[in-house]
Amino acid sequence: MEKEILSMIGIIIGFGLSVLKDFITEKTKKKYKENELRRNKLEELYIEVDKWFNYSSLNQANFILSLSTDKNYLDLSEERKKFNYDLIKIEMIISVYIEKLKDEYNEIITKKTELSKLEMKELNKEDKKEKYIDLNNNFCNLMQNMKKKIADEVKSV
Repeated sequence: MEKEILSMIGIIIGFGLSVLKDFITEKTKKKYKENELRRNKLEELYIEVDKWFNYSSLNQANFILSLSTDKNYLDLSEERKKFNYDLIKIEMIISVYIEKLKDEYNEIITKKTELSKLEMKELNKEDKKEKYIDLNNNFCNLMQNMKKKIADEVKSV
């Protein structure tokens, strides 16, 4: 009788440890998959922000060039296709996976809007160029800082 009780206790303990091991294994797998998904989304975000930054830099350089010369804007429609960034995707990934960048993203959008408004403003070319370059430098710094923070976040996952 005593042997049977000890055997039963051993079976129960073995079963409990087996269930615990399975639980821990599944929890670890789930955490790994979540981290992998988050890392992939952050990498995707970095690529989208980089394409946006590169296109914006090209577009802004083109505008500054037009202020420096009597030439009109260059046609950048082919370049836009090459960079093909998606602001909706950028905003969605930030909202879901790295919400702490939301304020920076909004600040970048504000600066981009200011740049666009300045492009349309009627000012003499030299005043416009000086203001635009200052605003553009600020915009570029914000974009570079955001890219760095995304890269740091990817490293931490």
